Amino acid sequence: GINAEYGEDNKKLPVTCIRFKHNENKELYVLNATYSSGHVRLWYVTSKQMGKEIKEDVELFCCDFNCSFTKFSTGGDDYKIRIYDVEKMACINLLSKGESFEKMDGHASRVFATKYHPDNEHVLLSCGWDNTIQIWDDRVGHAVRRIFGAHVCGDSLDMDPMYYHILTGSWRRDNSLQVWDFDSGRLIKNVPMQSQSSTDKTVCHLYCAKWAGNDFIACGGSDNNAMRVIEKSSLQTIGILDNLNRGCYTLDYNESNGIPYVVCASGSAIYFMSLNV
Repeated sequence: GINAEYGEDNKKLPVTCIRFKHNENKELYVLNATYSSGHVRLWYVTSKQMGKEIKEDVELFCCDFNCSFTKFSTGGDDYKIRIYDVEKMACINLLSKGESFEKMDGHASRVFATKYHPDNEHVLLSCGWDNTIQIWDDRVGHAVRRIFGAHVCGDSLDMDPMYYHILTGSWRRDNSLQVWDFDSGRLIKNVPMQSQSSTDKTVCHLYCAKWAGNDFIACGGSDNNAMRVIEKSSLQTIGILDNLNRGCYTLDYNESNGIPYVVCASGSAIYFMSLNV
């Protein structure tokens, strides 16, 4: 399986991110996994065998395939974005901040999320501790644009394939879930983290956020250790799993037999929430 790596002191070093690649029939075929040990590994889903791997001398926290599945990106603790050719399993470009101190055309701290544009195989976004969304062309060595305002500490960066709206989940008390316009970079809205009729004011510092199909937003985090699903049109919370034993650090969305659902992980448990509303 996708086992954890062991460091020099024999401590387990976890898998930090996985992304799936589909075949021509849109069936899951390959998954890409990054490890805090610096390993990047491609696994075959059906055979459960490892295909290719590469080792970097940094901690890696995130990865994402481009829309044509010919390349993928990674981000880590050296503030850089690495671009890989999938077939060759080789790094083909290293993206980082330029030498000028007058402009922030790259990251100044750890990178915890990367996301390729859903329709442009060269454009990607990244977020981390430096409160910026950096926008890159993976053929250029530095960022081409930036958006200020998101403090991301996990897999909480996504882009809507219909309107190209950016979703971020920040690890902070206020305005943690936000929607941004890709073209202009402006903040569209702060998404409320409780129902309007609810008296629940419990803070949730977000570690993960994702567009859940066309109709929902899913997010999760720590403090109240919760996963929440919000309807996009009304911005109302329609489902919540709270007071989990551990924080919610990862989630995903899928459909099975026409029924949408969100799955999240907390500690050693995996939770499923049906969105058949």
